[in-house]
This record gives sequence, C-alpha cells and structure tokens, in this order.
Amino acid sequence: MSDLVTTFQAAASAFRERNWIEAEALCRQILTADSRHADALHMLALVCSETDRPDDAVTYLREAIAQQPENPALWVNLGIIYRETEQFAQTIECELQAIRLRDELPEAYYNLSLAYHGLGQFENA
Repeated sequence: MSDLVTTFQAAASAFRERNWIEAEALCRQILTADSRHADALHMLALVCSETDRPDDAVTYLREAIAQQPENPALWVNLGIIYRETEQFAQTIECELQAIRLRDELPEAYYNLSLAYHGLGQFENA
C-alpha cells in the first residue's frame, strides 16, 4: 500500500474521530506530495467546514471539483457550505449540478429545497 493511501486512511480515521487538527495535518501532508489529490482536498474542505472556515472549505472543494468534476458528492458538499453561509443561489447551482450527475441524491434535493426556502421561493421548495 502506498504512503499516500496509508496517510489518507489515517486522515479519514482522524476525521471520523473528530480530531480536526490531526485530520488537517494529514491532509496537508498528502497535498504536499500530490497537490491534486481530490480526496485529500475534499476531506480538508470538510475539516474547514467543521472548524468554521467556510471560505477555505469552498476553496478546497473548488480545487477538488477541478480534479473530479463528475463527482456529485463534491457538488453536494459545496452546496451545503454555500447554504450554511446563506449563499442560496450558489447552493442551487451546486445541488442542480449534483442531481445532473446522479439523480438519486436525497441530500441534494433536501439542500435544494432548503435553498429555495431561504430565497423565499416556497413554490420551488
């Protein structure tokens, strides 16, 4: 097993344990070796979201999407961060993209509904 795989598994374990400092450090270690590692970028974005750094989370998710634009989970999570920061128009764009990529995503529909509600577009919610 490669060092990056082992390090990512350790980062995922730290993330599951809510050890944000360790998870972030391990993700950054991976990104030092491979700056385009989409899974490490994604996890780092989630760590940033959990530690109240939404702007950083958006940056890392955008970088991950540049590597894996067909990954609906990235779009869903970007939409969630936008929703949490009340950027509802961006939420809608992200969730619609996720749904275009994979129609069976309840979380995308849920976030889409919340975004429409946030915009006062109750008929779309």
